[in-house]
Amino acid sequence: MERLTVKFLNLILLPGLLTCFLFSACIPGKKPGGAAIALTPLQRIQPPLNTVFDFLKWHRKHLREANVFVFVNRCYSEGSEDISYSINFEETEKFLLVMKQSSFFTDKYIEKLRTYFHDCDEHFHSYMAGEFSYAMAMISREYEENLQVLESAQPGLVVVSPKTASVELTMPSGLRMKYLLEYRKGVWCIEDVQDLDD
Repeated sequence: MERLTVKFLNLILLPGLLTCFLFSACIPGKKPGGAAIALTPLQRIQPPLNTVFDFLKWHRKHLREANVFVFVNRCYSEGSEDISYSINFEETEKFLLVMKQSSFFTDKYIEKLRTYFHDCDEHFHSYMAGEFSYAMAMISREYEENLQVLESAQPGLVVVSPKTASVELTMPSGLRMKYLLEYRKGVWCIEDVQDLDD
């Protein structure tokens, strides 16, 4: 059994000026005396935007230190040039644990990634590994290159309501990402990551 080493690089979430604002609700603050105050547009967008920036900085610092996750097993059949592929679930679970322990993601997103890996394993029985996109798992050289110049990324449309938010970002390479967030227990957490160019 030879393993196809897939370097874990990315995605998938940058200070800069916002090019467009859209707010569906006001998130209240508190005056020193306890009375509610309305937050300014900038104050409303900053917390979810910070979560995205903080995740990407954490991603750059910590996940690259892990260097390599072996997501895919590659097996050559004796006497044949055929290659079979399968997901290395031991490695993917290690990866998911790292993501969960970062506290940047909701459990829903972790489960979405887990389902993605299982779906890939099922498809590997019929297709070659090269036919699959690994954007969901944030494993692309383009992501690594973008993380190196993260500070040049440009925020775009940010939509904030009391319990949900979305943040669009354009990476230095031109890659456009969208992060959906949920507000729970006083913290913004990432619930989904979307490639707007996919």
